[in-house]
Amino acid sequence: MSKVIITKERVSAPENYEANGQPKTFWHDIGVITTFTKEDGTQSKQIFIPALNLKAQIFPMTTK
Repeated sequence: MSKVIITKERVSAPENYEANGQPKTFWHDIGVITTFTKEDGTQSKQIFIPALNLKAQIFPMTTK
């Protein structure tokens, strides 16, 4: 059975506001990117954004 390493990254969006006359930024977590790495080094990625009901695979862009 091959071993798969799973890593997760947060997807965040900024919200700018002012507090005590100073500009501030609050980061909202809006989704997760999950990377699956196999023993041979190959990877696949998925993105999940609940607010959009979106779950999709991520593929590298290649030039032809």
